[in-house]
Amino acid sequence: MVGSQICYRTGSCCGSTGSDVPTVPMGGHVDRHARWRRSMTRVRKAREYCEAQTSLWETQMDSARVLWERAEYPMDLAALEGLCADRKLVTCEVVYDNACYGIASIIKRWAGMPLDRPLMIALPHGVEGDAARPFSHHELVPVIASYRRDASRPYRAMPISRLWYMASPYVHVVSMLEGFGASRRKGSIFFPQHSITTYSVDYDVEYAIDQLRALPVAYQPVTICLYWVDVLRGMHRAYIDAGFDVTSCGHMYDPLFLYRMHRLCANHKFTIHHDFGSAVVFSIKSGCRAVVIDGKPRWLATGDWNVPDPNFERENRMSRERDMVHRMAEMSTDAQLAWADQMLGTSLLRSRDETAAMIRRAERLDRFGCFAERGLTGRRNPLTMPTMYRRAARRVVPMSVRRPLRPIMMRLRTHGSD
Repeated sequence: MVGSQICYRTGSCCGSTGSDVPTVPMGGHVDRHARWRRSMTRVRKAREYCEAQTSLWETQMDSARVLWERAEYPMDLAALEGLCADRKLVTCEVVYDNACYGIASIIKRWAGMPLDRPLMIALPHGVEGDAARPFSHHELVPVIASYRRDASRPYRAMPISRLWYMASPYVHVVSMLEGFGASRRKGSIFFPQHSITTYSVDYDVEYAIDQLRALPVAYQPVTICLYWVDVLRGMHRAYIDAGFDVTSCGHMYDPLFLYRMHRLCANHKFTIHHDFGSAVVFSIKSGCRAVVIDGKPRWLATGDWNVPDPNFERENRMSRERDMVHRMAEMSTDAQLAWADQMLGTSLLRSRDETAAMIRRAERLDRFGCFAERGLTGRRNPLTMPTMYRRAARRVVPMSVRRPLRPIMMRLRTHGSD
């Protein structure tokens, strides 16, 4: 019976040699229901996938409620200092800016994509201005994003492969959390000019406190929102001693940073600032009316807290936006919102399905993108190496070898054939 056949329907031996009857050796065993179980497994998985797709909107709405609840901002000292405590960056992103403030996770959550898969689109982490600093031409992802068509000149001058326009992640946050918030806004939220990891800001805190106390009754009470670096510097204690409530949106590596920013602004009627910054535009988009007070912040190098850094040209950057902020008192609420929508690219907001298709296209370009988009940037050579291999080369080729090759690669990208 070595060459005999076993019928998978009856399990008995038969002399048939049909192609639909499996051949097994002596002593072998055929599971009659294995094929049926495999088929049912495929059907079950397909049904689960279809149910997940049909209930995607409800699932995302539920997650929006969870995000709103998790984005509660602290109002006591212990919680504030714990939220702003320094931490290490743990991320799957290949672009550093994508990991800051959770901006990449916001786009992936909006599209219903897995959060543990890196985003192959380099996102500006703040608000873009006329003097926006473009990403390096040694990009690690195939696509550079811009939130403003009228402010893409710095990007067009760079030999990057692809430039795509899209709405800011904060627009996605406001859209996801639409309908959440206080039924009646009250009081004001004050965002003073904040320090960063390389530069600190210095201003007269006592003078700012006097200005806040002198505001009309409609602006009261005033809540102070400090950046995490300034909390670590201890600047929150002066406001607490003066009787103000102090809070924060968290550490820059906190993925709930922008969700917490929106929840904070959605509960207040006015937002107060010293000068132009991302918080001005974000708070207006969340429904607040912006007000500017005199603060005259002074930027100092982190290494020396008393001597201004002569190389830091912040006063010359984003001059048009700074002038616009100082004219906020003359603008109506609708005019402020229109300006914020322009700064954040609200008109460029894609649907969830379109955003998912955009992310998948960027992932394909990461593996197989050998041609750049002509005419959008300063790049002239259409040929480009897929960024997946470029990242792999960076891991194995030492910096001492890559550094001399940078000018050569720049010339190849910029002066290629038209």
